[in-house]
Amino acid sequence: MGHILDSAAMDADARQTEFCTYLSAILLAGLLLNAVFGLWWADPVAGLVMVPIVAKEESQDCRAKPAMIAQYDDARQRPLNATPSSHGAQFSNDAGVGRSTRR
Repeated sequence: MGHILDSAAMDADARQTEFCTYLSAILLAGLLLNAVFGLWWADPVAGLVMVPIVAKEESQDCRAKPAMIAQYDDARQRPLNATPSSHGAQFSNDAGVGRSTRR
């Protein structure tokens, strides 16, 4: 079952990347039309074009599966740089200073 959730998470991540690419392209088109041709209204129109796309994406996110949400919450609570040890999990901060969870 873990592979199914990993695949679903990767699919969602790929879809999110595609979504951001579309929004960036629309924004860039509006800015370029404004800058190159002096069309002052192109940037606000690009924003309005984004509204239904964002609304559709948001409605799909609201219907996320509970298993995916649970996996996301578990991943957020688990530190990325945790290493097991006999003294408890060891963590290091960005400065490289280690600390133990046991005292």
